[in-house]
Amino acid sequence: MLARGQGDGPLGGLNLSRRRRKSLQRLFLYVALAGVGAFLSIDMLARGWESWGQVRQFFRGAINILGVDVKTFYYLPTGIALGLVVTLLLDSFKRGQGLILVGGIGLGSAVILLGQGLLIQPLIAGFGPASAIVGVAGIVLGLLLGGIRPQTAGDAVTPGVRAEFPRAPRWIFRLALLMIVLGFVEAHVAYSPILQAHPEGWVLQPFAFNGFVGGALFVDIIGSVLLLGGLLRFTRYESQNRTIVLGPQRSGKSAAFGGLHRALLDFGHDDVALNYDGNVDSLSRMISKGEFPTATGTTTISLLGMNYVRGGVFPEKTSIQTIDYAGEHLDDIVDRVAPKTAATDGGSSAGDRSLFSDADEVDQEVEQIREELDGESEHEDESDGPDGGGRGSRGGYGSPEVDSTDGWAEATNEVRRLSEESERGRAIAGSVIADAVANCVEHADRIVFVVPLDDFIAPIIDRGNEPSYAKVVRNPGREKSASEVADELGIDLDRQTLRSRSYSDGVFYVKNDFDRPDSNEYLGWYQRLARQYRDDRDKDFVVAVTMGDWAVSDFEKRNEGSLAAREYEEFCEYVYDELLEDELEWLYRGLGLERVYVLWYVITNDEPPETDADYTIDTTKRPTILRRADKLIERLER
Repeated sequence: MLARGQGDGPLGGLNLSRRRRKSLQRLFLYVALAGVGAFLSIDMLARGWESWGQVRQFFRGAINILGVDVKTFYYLPTGIALGLVVTLLLDSFKRGQGLILVGGIGLGSAVILLGQGLLIQPLIAGFGPASAIVGVAGIVLGLLLGGIRPQTAGDAVTPGVRAEFPRAPRWIFRLALLMIVLGFVEAHVAYSPILQAHPEGWVLQPFAFNGFVGGALFVDIIGSVLLLGGLLRFTRYESQNRTIVLGPQRSGKSAAFGGLHRALLDFGHDDVALNYDGNVDSLSRMISKGEFPTATGTTTISLLGMNYVRGGVFPEKTSIQTIDYAGEHLDDIVDRVAPKTAATDGGSSAGDRSLFSDADEVDQEVEQIREELDGESEHEDESDGPDGGGRGSRGGYGSPEVDSTDGWAEATNEVRRLSEESERGRAIAGSVIADAVANCVEHADRIVFVVPLDDFIAPIIDRGNEPSYAKVVRNPGREKSASEVADELGIDLDRQTLRSRSYSDGVFYVKNDFDRPDSNEYLGWYQRLARQYRDDRDKDFVVAVTMGDWAVSDFEKRNEGSLAAREYEEFCEYVYDELLEDELEWLYRGLGLERVYVLWYVITNDEPPETDADYTIDTTKRPTILRRADKLIERLER
């Protein structure tokens, strides 16, 4: 039985995914830590200031040289801090976080400083025209440090425009770090400063070390770590999902990614902005016109990226990237990432299979895969070093010592370079494409296995519930010859392989315009990758089932009154239990998957079209054209 997905709330919207909730939980945790740390650290800073160490002696001497009132001088650092805080609050990505953080730190600071008569009382006592000028100068300096310029100031107050000032949280962190370090030394080191304040500046005196002050040492260390750790979290802006989608040819990889892009646009509102890389926009536009994307050429490759902003009060920049390539290269890609061994090279190839596939043989091969996953391989790679083919090298595509973030950037830069060459008309060799994609697989955070549902529809054919637009020829008892079947399907055997599939009364055939490897073959490739990364905790795995429209009618007829899109969890459970469990049980169990994600387009054709290119997508479906794309997006955002 397939486990139900946990935490897949409704798309109210993309903001409540499990990953988003965890991100918000971490955010509030960091805010709480920073608030507690500030409360503890401000007391330390006050004690350090009152010790009249080198820092205060230096500032008092400078004030004496400038000839300004001490109370007026306080307005300069206060103004700088206020300018940075204002910049933080004008930042569309940090406003909500900044309000909470500044409110918590400000309240804690006020309680301690008022109790000790520091800063706040001198500010009140020293208010006047001169102090106001100094304070305004400090605010302007803080705004400039935070990154506000005359040409960008308008963006910060223009409705609908997202202003971003990443320098503000960085400067706040740097200044806080400087204050913490100096304050800690002043509070816990007893010494006589070299520079002593004098009415005309400074005077030099011998340095004298008088020991350490151990009072509240542990509390001050804890407070400093909490404050700096919380502030460091606020310097982060982006959340990137490094995703690679793997699937055989014509399995719907490009159509699915284009549909996800379309879904982000459809679910977009004032809180979502979208950009894209590569040809994902062209995929989305074709789908929006009701057309399926053409198959990716075997000599082309491109980087697909969707960069958008999610969240309202606490917005976060999110990027989902993957590679668009021809599925014909999948076997070579897997060979590079997970080289064949005696334990994994067990199945026959699609080209060696007979015209009529025997169901018992398929069952035996699937059972073999299960057994391989359950037991340890008897043929481990001999070398784990950088020159071997073992776990340490993974076929030459990186090692555990390689930083995955840098590796992904390097791998995708190579894909981008090849994509540019392809756009200039150069045919990219298949081996080069396989190398590039394999490198991306190695450094990806998430691997999405695509399973085209039209390879697993025998139970639907048994019940006669296939879609009206699907051309299916049944051959009970295998009485029809291959040429007779080809004539009924309207295909040319000289250009296309006729592949049968077993059902209760015999075999059946489905018309399509492509040759795809047998399902047990590409599932075997997935199995090899699963074995390769089974101990890699940094790899996340997702199974996306495309062409789910094959199962919609069968599900709704067997569950009267139910709609597949509305009862999505039940529909996914049905697809797995009824159609996929025998073939995917090893993947589900071995990788600890919680569910499969079924995607489909609604097809408007009432009868089988002449070619696959003649299928038309219903673009009126809402909330988005690719049915339940929101669920997969939520999963990818975790």
